[in-house]
Amino acid sequence: MYDIEVADTDFEIYAEVNRLSSVLDLSVYAPKFDSCSDQQKYTILYVLLEHYLGEVNVMEYVGDISFVEKGEETGVLVDAINLLSFLNEHIDKNKWLAIDKPTDCFSTYTMDPVEEDTLDLREDVIAGNSSCIPVINEYYNDDPVAFRLAMENGALIGFFYYDNTRFTPQTSVAFREEMTEKLQDQIKDRNIADVIGGATGLDYSYLDVIVYDFDAFRPIAKELLENYDFDESGFSEFVRGGDIEL
Repeated sequence: MYDIEVADTDFEIYAEVNRLSSVLDLSVYAPKFDSCSDQQKYTILYVLLEHYLGEVNVMEYVGDISFVEKGEETGVLVDAINLLSFLNEHIDKNKWLAIDKPTDCFSTYTMDPVEEDTLDLREDVIAGNSSCIPVINEYYNDDPVAFRLAMENGALIGFFYYDNTRFTPQTSVAFREEMTEKLQDQIKDRNIADVIGGATGLDYSYLDVIVYDFDAFRPIAKELLENYDFDESGFSEFVRGGDIEL
């Protein structure tokens, strides 16, 4: 990477258990990369960590990371190849919540909303969270690769939308969480669908899902929206203009 040959032996990784946050804090000694910018060093390290730990484990269980000079390390020296077993040992030992579903691991994002009438939903989004950031990016780039891949494998990625102009920013988020809880109560342990995020916009709020059995999901989705007196609401595939009749 960056015209530098990278190997796990180029890093000394010291792991320290942060019991308060249930993560591993890492200090890293890697003099080979001193000439790199901070962004390049962290990019290289995250690629290394994702290779040995997996993306979900890095997102959920890796806390603070700092590059240090020799003698400034804190924690236990762990070879990259042994990082996963070291992490699993502490997950078991400290009874940390095991994350075995990518849909349970969320990232937040913010956007500059379009403050004008538009034919496309989600152009008004201010902030949201998602366990599948690529599907968000691909929606706005109008190139739904993840959506098509899911369809090829029998799943549908979509979102609920409803007008939120009667809410304040604070009550809008709380109301979406209420809807999320009601939906999760209906799909829990049935392998019908998973919630993968949500977003708040200037005019609409959104609740994102991946659906594995749409025939079973359709009546649940219809009932969820009919429980509320929205001026406008619906369900859409995660593509522009993807409204679905419930």
